[in-house]
Amino acid sequence: MDYTSLSLTSLLFFALSALSIFFVLRTPLVTFFLDAPDRRKMHQLQIPRIGGFAILISYAVSLLILYFFSPDLFQKVLLNDTGSAIAYAALLVFIVGFFDDTTFVNVTVPVKFAMQFGVAIGVVYIFDISFQEVFVFDYSINLGQFGKVATVFWIVGVTNALNIVDGIDGLAGSVTITSLLIAAAVVFISGNTDILFVVLPLIAVILGFLVFNYPPAKLFAGDTGSLFFGSLVAILSVKVASLGSRGVDSLAAFYIAAFPVIEVWVSMVRRYSYARRDNQRFKDAIRKVVSPDNLHMHHRLIFKGYSHEQALHFLIFFAVSISSVAIILVLTDNLILKSASVLYSMLFLIMVLKRLDYGKRNYHNNQNGEAVRRVIAITGDSDYFEHSLRHFTRNRYWIARFERVSDIMGRRVDAFVVYNETVDRIHVDIQRAMDIRSINDRPIFFITDADKNSIPELTNKQVYFIKKPVDMPYLVHDIEKIVSNGGSNRFSEINGTLTVEASHAE
Repeated sequence: MDYTSLSLTSLLFFALSALSIFFVLRTPLVTFFLDAPDRRKMHQLQIPRIGGFAILISYAVSLLILYFFSPDLFQKVLLNDTGSAIAYAALLVFIVGFFDDTTFVNVTVPVKFAMQFGVAIGVVYIFDISFQEVFVFDYSINLGQFGKVATVFWIVGVTNALNIVDGIDGLAGSVTITSLLIAAAVVFISGNTDILFVVLPLIAVILGFLVFNYPPAKLFAGDTGSLFFGSLVAILSVKVASLGSRGVDSLAAFYIAAFPVIEVWVSMVRRYSYARRDNQRFKDAIRKVVSPDNLHMHHRLIFKGYSHEQALHFLIFFAVSISSVAIILVLTDNLILKSASVLYSMLFLIMVLKRLDYGKRNYHNNQNGEAVRRVIAITGDSDYFEHSLRHFTRNRYWIARFERVSDIMGRRVDAFVVYNETVDRIHVDIQRAMDIRSINDRPIFFITDADKNSIPELTNKQVYFIKKPVDMPYLVHDIEKIVSNGGSNRFSEINGTLTVEASHAE
């Protein structure tokens, strides 16, 4: 293994990726690729979704440089079944995704699916990468032609799954890098060392993109990028599954794509259960399953008060923890260890779903609930917090945003929320809270990273301190309890979230 050549090749792909994005962002081309915010999206400004275009252009240019200056490296990177399949997928994704990401062309869903099936069919029948024989815990099943059909649908499904989870800055790229690293490790352990020449340059390209996509993002991948990321994960997972004859457990293929696949399946189950809980007909419930919403894992973390960066780190940790099971399945032949690793992944998933409040009625919008005419006035520099609070209060409260205390003078307000975005600005938010207290005696919820003992000017003024990140369902519960009892409740702080003491709770 020539590690020097591999390192230089990866450095070339990274540099061209970062440079291409740097220059593209400074051209008028970005005006045709703007992604406008809406109720489902987490960003508040128009941001270019031209990242996928720049990634694929830099990937192609890097391959051309290798072709002219190092034919041997070009052959290792491209002229093999995996590299050629990826290049084929990149070409089809670029043709359709480029137009779809523009602001003046609307590519229909059937066209997108036709492209995805074109990628999948080509990978299976042209480059002969498919599920032929499944090996699970020392048992093998020969799938025959059914394996090829199953592979086509698997590739389409995983490609769409990555597209769906691309909801916050840096997530799709980070999850893709995680999956590619795990896949490369599995294939490398099985004896195919040349796979590193295919995978590591791709990781380098995505890293060049993440320089600009890490929160706060300067650009998005768009459908071109997310579909390309999805096809990479799909192809590499199938490649892993095809190594059963070398002792690779086929379950490793699932774990490589575990995070996006789990996210999609959990979302489908959640949507169906919510629809049935509303007594919708079976046909309507099925339609609801494929309807987009804003209750994915990344939404729930933002609604809990996590910043984009905190939510990203949480989900990367989840993806790495789940996908790492694939390596364990390859490293050991011990049936007990394999079973224990699978059981661990299931228990870990349950813990994460519980942490994200799946199944709680807080996330269910009861349209028949009686509206409570109360007002919460909020101030601070976080649009995400305001969006989260509006989501959880729904039609029970009016949420009034204000910048100056004079904006709410003379108005009836039941509670105030002061959100301190950064400790550097805490003096501004302290002054806001003091100005509020000078004209109003209603409870103030002060949300900050700072220690409340460092803010003596707000003590004994009916100010409730809450540490970030905020658990939004509990925050709304506490506001309702305190407001409904005239703001006079005693309280304690548990896990950073305000909790009314039992003697005052209903």
